[in-house]
Amino acid sequence: MGLPGSSSAAKVAAYALQDAGLDTVAANVHLGLPVDAREYGAAAAVLRALGLGRVTLLTNNPDKVAGLRQAGVDVAGTAPLEVGLSAHNHRYLLTKKTAMGHRLALAAPADGRSAPTFEEESA
Repeated sequence: MGLPGSSSAAKVAAYALQDAGLDTVAANVHLGLPVDAREYGAAAAVLRALGLGRVTLLTNNPDKVAGLRQAGVDVAGTAPLEVGLSAHNHRYLLTKKTAMGHRLALAAPADGRSAPTFEEESA
């Protein structure tokens, strides 16, 4: 059985609400879904099976670090991942930063359109 809210139908419903103006967090909450339904036990098991008990994660998501640590993985540190900022994704990334605590340095979009600029948060 899948995780709550992980069905394709739930994702489509959340995307429809985002198209109607809600951000990704508000859309999930509106549908009664968890903001982030990921769990990290399976990933931890794979890492252990590969003999990797200590890792450096490529992530901006502090919940991912916490989830893997809770599952028994020694997370030595993180290396940030940045995607190109555009007028199409700046609101989504802003929500990830402000509502979900992702560590993002949002600069001006590559396409030259205006978008908010934020300084990288200190860890």
